[in-house]
Order: sequence, then C-alpha cells, then structure tokens
Amino acid sequence: MAEFLPIIMFKQRSDDNQRVEGGGGDKIPGWYLQGDDLLFRSGELATGFLDGLAVTRKNPELPYLFEVQLDGDDTSKTKRSAVAGMLGDNAANEKPSIIGMRGTDSLIVQAKDEAAVQSMVDGVKDTERNVAGISCVKKVSAFRAEVDLSEAEDYKVKLVDYRNHDDNAACQRAFEKLLASEFITFFRCEYSSDLVIYDVEASPEQAQAMLDGIMGESIFSIKPMPRYEMTLDGLSLPNEIPDIKTPESEEYPTLGILDSGVERIDHLQPWLMEEQWSTYPDNEQDRSHGTFVAGVALYGDEFEHEAWIDGLPAMLFDAAVFPNPKVVGGVKESEIISNIQEALEYAHDRALAWNLSISGVGPVKPNEFSDFAVALDALQDKYGILICKTAGNSLAFLRGMDKEPLAKGADSVRCLTVGSVAHEAGTYDQASVGEASPFSCIGPGPEFIIKPEVSHYGGNAGVNPNTSEPTVSNVHSFGIDGKGAESAGTSFSTPRVSALAANLDFALDDESDALLVKALIMHSATFTDGKLIAPDEKVKELGFGVPASLPQILSDNPYEATLVMRGTLAKGEKINIMDFPMPHSLIRDGEYTGQIVFTLAYNPILDASQGGEYCQSDIKVMFGSFEEKVLRDINRPTILNEIGRTDTLNLLLDTPYSRKRLKEAEGDFALMERMLVEFAGKYAPVKKYAVDLADLKDSFKKKVGENRLWYLQLEPLFRYNIEQMALRTGEVLEQEFCVIITIRDPQKQAPVYNEVRQLLNYHNFEHSPIKLRNQVRVHIGG
Repeated sequence: MAEFLPIIMFKQRSDDNQRVEGGGGDKIPGWYLQGDDLLFRSGELATGFLDGLAVTRKNPELPYLFEVQLDGDDTSKTKRSAVAGMLGDNAANEKPSIIGMRGTDSLIVQAKDEAAVQSMVDGVKDTERNVAGISCVKKVSAFRAEVDLSEAEDYKVKLVDYRNHDDNAACQRAFEKLLASEFITFFRCEYSSDLVIYDVEASPEQAQAMLDGIMGESIFSIKPMPRYEMTLDGLSLPNEIPDIKTPESEEYPTLGILDSGVERIDHLQPWLMEEQWSTYPDNEQDRSHGTFVAGVALYGDEFEHEAWIDGLPAMLFDAAVFPNPKVVGGVKESEIISNIQEALEYAHDRALAWNLSISGVGPVKPNEFSDFAVALDALQDKYGILICKTAGNSLAFLRGMDKEPLAKGADSVRCLTVGSVAHEAGTYDQASVGEASPFSCIGPGPEFIIKPEVSHYGGNAGVNPNTSEPTVSNVHSFGIDGKGAESAGTSFSTPRVSALAANLDFALDDESDALLVKALIMHSATFTDGKLIAPDEKVKELGFGVPASLPQILSDNPYEATLVMRGTLAKGEKINIMDFPMPHSLIRDGEYTGQIVFTLAYNPILDASQGGEYCQSDIKVMFGSFEEKVLRDINRPTILNEIGRTDTLNLLLDTPYSRKRLKEAEGDFALMERMLVEFAGKYAPVKKYAVDLADLKDSFKKKVGENRLWYLQLEPLFRYNIEQMALRTGEVLEQEFCVIITIRDPQKQAPVYNEVRQLLNYHNFEHSPIKLRNQVRVHIGG
C-alpha cells in the first residue's frame, strides 16, 4: 500500500505581514469632462434634482429620494468617493446621503428636506471642485419604485432601506399600520437582518392604492409573490438496488436535507436521525423528491457502481420545508424561506453541510442578486453552515433553444452551487459523457461571479428526432415504496456534493469550517469530458468541474504537494510571502517546471442594499517568481515596508502564456485542469487558476530560471460604501480567506511532497499535515 501523504496546513510568518502602500499621481484623468461638456452635464444634473423637488409629495415626513445614474458601471473607489463628496455624503454625517444601489450603475440618494436637496444642487453646479463627481454621473431623477401589478393573489413588497435603524423601524410601523387600517392581510418575513419583505394579500387595485397612498414613496418594489413547485419526473422501477447499509460505529458524517421530507424506507431508516422537522402534517407532504435526494446522498456510488464520493455514509436530518403542491397549491417564496429559517434555527447544530435541491422561480439577473440568495447567505453566516444548492433545471433544449440562466437562489454567494454533468450518453442524448447535462442551467452569476462552482453527475437528455419525444438517461435512487427509482436533474447531482461536504467536515473534525470545506471541493474539481474547450466557456456550464473523491482531496502523491493557508486580513494589511517553498527538484535545464493549481476562496462582506455591489470586499492575489529581495527607504512617505521584490512575475495573469501552447491538447492537465479564466467580476468570491510552466512564452522562461525566488501576495480590497459604514460605526474591516495551492511534477518523478515540507522547515513556517479522524484515515487507507 502506498504511503498516505496528507495535504499540508501552513501559516504565514510574522515577517510576511506587511502594510498596504498608497500610490497614484497628480495627472488629470482622461475621463474628466471639460469645457462646454462639463457645464452642460452640470446643468442637467441640477435640473434633475430641482425637478424632483418640484414633485408633489404624498408624505412630507419622508425624505426626498433620487436615483443618480452613473456614467457606466465603473465602480472604482476614487469615482465613488468623488460622487459622494459632491452629494455631501461622508462618515461625519449622522445619516448617509447615499443609501443604496439599483443594479450596478444607479445610486439611491436621500435628502431629508429642501435645504438638503439645494445643497446637492449646489454641489453639482460647482464645476471647479466637483469636476470628478460631475463627470461620473449621467442623470439624476426622482426615485420610482419597481412595479409589476400583474394579476396575483398576493404581492411581494420591499420598502426603502434608509440605512438607519430608527428610520426603518418607523417606516415599517407606519406601513403595517396602513395595511391594518385597510384590512389587508400581510406577513412580514425577515429574509436577512437588512432585508424585510412583506407578503401582502391584495388585489392589483389595492396594490396600486398602496403606491398612490401616504406610504407609497417608501416602497422600493412591489411585484407578485413568486410561487414554487417541485416535481419528481421519474418512475419507481423494479431495478437493482444496493444492499442495506447499517451503522457500525457511533460516529458518522451528518448531512441536513432541506426538501419535501424523507420516507423512512428500510434502506434509509438506519441513517435518519430520530428528530425531524416540518410544519406540514403527513397529508400535506409528498416525500418522493426528498427520498430520492436522500438515496443519492447515501447510496449514490453504489447505485451507479462508481467511487465518485468514496466516503462514509452520513446520518441524515430530515427537514421537510416544502409541502405537496398538489395539496396546498404553489408555495410562496416567503413561506419557503420562513420554513428554512425555522428548520435551521432548530437544527443548525446537527450538521455543517445541508442539501437544498429547491430552485427559485425565474432566472437570476446579471446585475442584481436575488432576495432568495440574500436569505440563504444570511442563514449561512448566522449558523456557520454550508448549503449545497442546485443550479436549477431548464427545458429549453426541448425547444432547440440555448440553456437558460441559473434559477434564483443559485446566485447565493455563500452556497456551493451545483450543476449537472452527463454520466452516460444514450442514442439521442445531447451531451457526451462529462459534458454539462442539457437541462442544467448555466452561469455566470450576477456581476460575473462563478456559478455554479462545481457540477456532478445528474443525468442526460435529448430529443428523439423520429418522434420529437424527449429521451432521458437517468440516475438512480429510491422511491417512497423502497423500490428502485430513476430520474434526472440538478436536484440529484447536488446531494453527491453535499455528501462529499459532509464527509470532509467529518474528516477534518476540529479544523473544519464551511469555507475550508467549500474551498477543498472547488480546488479538487476537474473537467471530465476530455475536450479542449476554452475554460471561460466550460466554467459557465460546469463551474470548475466535477470534484474529486474524498481520498483524493485529502491526500497527495510523492510528486505533488498541496498547501492550505487560512487567515484573516484587515484593511491596510497584506500578506507578502517572499520565501514560498517552490521545490528545487522541479528545476530542469536551468528552469523551474511543474503544474500549479491555485484556489482562493473567501467570504466577502455582503450588503443587500447595494444592488450589484452586494459583495463589498475582495482579495487581490499574486503568485509567481522574482529576481531578488531589496531594502527600501521607509523614510519616503509612500513606502511602508522595508523589504521589497524586483522583477516580479505574476503567473496568475494570462500575459506570460503562449496562446499557441494553450490551444494544444497534450495530456490530462490541458484537458481536465488548465484554468486561466479572466475574472470579469473584480469582486469574485472564488478565484481558481491551473497553469503549467511549460506553457510559458519563450520570452518568459528566463523569469522562472533556477536562481529566481518565489512569492505569494494577498491584499484585501473594500468598496467605498462599506468603508464609510465602518468609519461611522468604528468597525474594523476584516476579510477571512482560504488559499489552497497544489504544486505537481507532470513527469511524476520529483520528490515534491518531501521537498516542500523541508523548505517549510528551512524557512521557519509553522506547518503540519492536516489532522484527520482515525475512522477516516482507516477508510481512505491512511
């Protein structure tokens, strides 16, 4: 048996902690308006504020609200600061002027009275001091609510967030009082601490009266309340089923199932916790979907005769959050979220990993995160859990149309979103094995964040050209009668990943947390279709690919080493490791060789009021080689760090690589792992790169010469909004992160694992093999 080589945890040294240095110059930016263009824009903006001031107000006690449309969606801190300064928004004010965003290019601005509006008018007229702010703004208009009064039984109402607790509370009380006075039934649901939604039972005429009434100016949006349905498009069949597993020890992984309920059939009964949760009586439940999901989580490998997860079976907590829609009708979004909240309040400590194979109604928007996603993010932050969430299914392939975007909820930043991959290909199936299933919704998420992050095997489908009927290659599980059943969908790829997450949490024991588990899964993922397609295209459909099995994630081979670094970065700090342990055994013919897989995952600060700028923090990452360390003059005002680098090469950019070599398909790495995605969203909560030094341009080969040194640098970034909020509250802005780096010899000869550990010792890094439960070490052969 080969020696078990666990992945390695390490920490930066105290000398690796540095301060962020400022920069910039005095040159006037090219985007500044000048001359007549500046004067014309200034006049238009002033007119926009004055027109808003002239509108007859229904409630003089409410502040004036304006929508300030930015000129483009450039959200740089310099430009945002210029606009804020022009509008009198600064941390010294008791209440902010800029209170939110709509999408990525419109600010929501409040002014408490006419004098405050006039002050803003004066600001946009000042073409000497505010040329930057004026140049950044395209248009100013009175704020208008988003309105959709399509025929519905009830409406989803969102009020304006004034960014002040007392003001929001007063507005909510007044709105609720108004509804009560009109005998309108409503349900208040806190999707998160910053997002309160009202489920209002009203006719379209009553909804319009709300908009026209005294509280109409406080309504941010009013739309029909989404209603969800869940179906299991499969049959109970007398096919082969695995032998029943029974617990043989006291401890196993634990997994929560947020679904339609799990039937206690013989195969599942030993693994279902005694406790369960539901607000619905038995006659209002249809446990078909939840039972199928639970069967995949527990017996997925056995049903498909594969070792895709290769983990231990998990004890399941059954939370029936979705009723039988045939009995109760379509289920309202607010009800689903309330159920999930109550279930997790009761049982969040039962498991770190939770499976949610329920998708929201409608596709995600490109520049706005869904309320469903915001609610799921808040729950994961509150309880420190990881929800594995389906990407959603689409039937567009039946009509010969392109795949549809992710379903709402799949855009949750904290969730691990899962797409579906074809495990087999029938005669008329549209996908080859390893390709995205035809029904799997595609990314990216809002603001180009990577969604789904991973995919797993959930079936295949197509259309029989002779009959025009759909064909399906199903995956297998159980029906509520305990017999074998089959179906297809992202609902059934997701529990494979959930089971893997539960196993990782169990294996890591005290070292486990949601971010580390999520990062390990994403880091291990590869593409399995054997086709050389641009990573940007693959990522839209598959995320980073199909995760490896539990043993593969937790262990290395002698010719590779995986390093894991956890930490927290505060504003103004950065990590600059200038003795990164790149093994000398990878030097061949005077140059470093090797393959590097690099994953950065972090939980960005979130703010639901900021529209497309929901993610309020980021981490800038650099990794590569440099010529030498140099002493720097810290007496100069812009230099804060005594030690620096010369001739730095960042291997995480595409510039150093040969386009011709990147198009070649030689070996598994090119087909399965190579990843140089251009992250269009700067504030992307996960970044992954996989590069081969053999793909460097000849002109860059000297920059990986044998005498070069290696570095890793991480620097946090924070948006203007959250920086101003922190100044008001005194909060210290911090960003938690997880970096995972695998260094590999493609020739499988160099003793990379041992040499990396030796270099960590030599450079005095604190490090240790990752600690695993004995039960897991035995299972995976360690």
